[in-house]
Amino acid sequence: MTIFSWDGGAVDTLMSPTDSLKYYLTLLNTGLLAVEPQTGLVRAWVGGISQRFIQYDHVKSRRSAGSTIKPAVYAEALRQGVIEPCQFFPDTQVVYQDYKNYTPRNSNGVYEGAYSIHGAMAKSINTVAVAIAQLAGFENVASMIKQLGVDQGWVPAYPATALGAIDASLIEMTTMYATFANRGLRPSKLHYLDRIETADGRVLHRFSRPDPATFQRVLDANVSDAVTRLLQIVVDRGTGSKLRGGEFSIAGSIAGKTGTSQNQADGWFLGYTPRLAVGVWVGSELPSVHFRTLNKGQASSTALPIWGSFMREIMRNPALAVWQGGYFSPPTDMMAEHFDCPGYLDMMPSVEEYMQLYEDEGADGFDPSQIPYEIIQRMQLENPQQSDEDEASYQVRIMELADRAYRRELRRKKRQDFWDSFKVNTTTEENNQ
Repeated sequence: MTIFSWDGGAVDTLMSPTDSLKYYLTLLNTGLLAVEPQTGLVRAWVGGISQRFIQYDHVKSRRSAGSTIKPAVYAEALRQGVIEPCQFFPDTQVVYQDYKNYTPRNSNGVYEGAYSIHGAMAKSINTVAVAIAQLAGFENVASMIKQLGVDQGWVPAYPATALGAIDASLIEMTTMYATFANRGLRPSKLHYLDRIETADGRVLHRFSRPDPATFQRVLDANVSDAVTRLLQIVVDRGTGSKLRGGEFSIAGSIAGKTGTSQNQADGWFLGYTPRLAVGVWVGSELPSVHFRTLNKGQASSTALPIWGSFMREIMRNPALAVWQGGYFSPPTDMMAEHFDCPGYLDMMPSVEEYMQLYEDEGADGFDPSQIPYEIIQRMQLENPQQSDEDEASYQVRIMELADRAYRRELRRKKRQDFWDSFKVNTTTEENNQ
C-alpha cells in the first residue's frame, strides 16, 4: 500500500485498511485561501496537504470557527453604538440563566481585572466577547455574522455564538475578513476561474469576473476601519504578535485574528493587508482527534505559522509587488476615541471617574488663540489651497481644520492624563494592601 508521508510524500508500506484509516485520522490537514478584497479574485487556493492521497477540499469544509468570529461581534456593537469610548468590561464569569445557565470560560482559566475593547480583542477574552454580544443583542450578532459572509449554515442567536461555536468554511471566513479589508463592502462572490480552454487554446467557456460596483455594503466604512484597528492591535501586541518577530518579522500594515475551537480541534488564522485577505485552517479530519494541550494546539502554534510563512514570501518576492505595501484607513476621530485608553486595568474605574473623563467633552476650556503654529502649518501642508478658493476662504478653512485638530489633541491629552493618573492610583492602592 502506498500512503502519504511528511518525509517523502509517498511511501510504500504494509498496512491493513483499518490501520490506514487510523493513520490518516492522525494527520493534520490544512487549507489556505487568499483573496483580493477589492475585487473578490482568488489568488491562492490550497485545499489540503496532498490531493493525491486526500481528495477533500478543506477550503470548502465547515468547521467550528472559534475566536475568528469575534470581530463580527465587536462590529455589530460598534455599529449600534452600544459601546462607549474606552468602556471597560470586568473579566468575570457570568451565568446566562436564560440560555441553560451557559457560562463562558477563558482559555487560560484566569478571570481578573477589566479590559477595554482593544485589550479584550488583543488577548481574545471570552467573557468580554459574550458581554459585548449581549449588549448588541444575540439575534443582531447572528444577523451580522450572516451578512459578513457566514451564510451557508445555521447561525444561532446564542451566547456561545460570540465565541465561534458555529461551523464555517474558509470561503465564508475569508469573505468576512475581506469585507473588513474592503471597508465594509462584501465581495459579491469569490472568483477563481476566468475560462475553460482546450489543449490547443480554443476557449470553451468564459466566466465573468465580479463587478466591485455590485458589492454589498454590510458595514459603514468607519465601523469597518475601527474593526481593522482592533485587529491590527491583535497582530502588534496580542495573540498574533508572532508575525512581527522571530522567523516571520513581517512589517507593514497587518490585521488579523487567531481562533482555536473547543478542545483544540481547530486552529484558524484570518488576516489581511490592504491588498490581500488570507485565511488558514488546521485540524484533523475529525474534531474528536485533537491536541491534548492548548500550548501546542492553539492557533498561534498551528495556523498562524502557515499564514506567516505564506505572507512572508509574498512580502519578499519582487515579482509579487502588486500585493505588497499599502495602508489601512485610520478610524475617524469618534471611533479612535475607543483606543485612547489602556487595554487592561487591574480594577474597574468608577462611574464617577468615567463620567468626569467625558463631561464637557466639546469645551475642554478651549481658547482658539492658543492653537500652536505647528498645527496650523501642518493643516496647510495637508490641505493646499484649491484653484477656485480665494485667500480669505482658504484661511478660514485652515483655521477650522486647525481648530478641530487642536481640540482633538487636547481631548487625547486629557484622557491620557486621566489613565496615567488612574494607573498610578491603582498601583498605590495595591501597594497599601
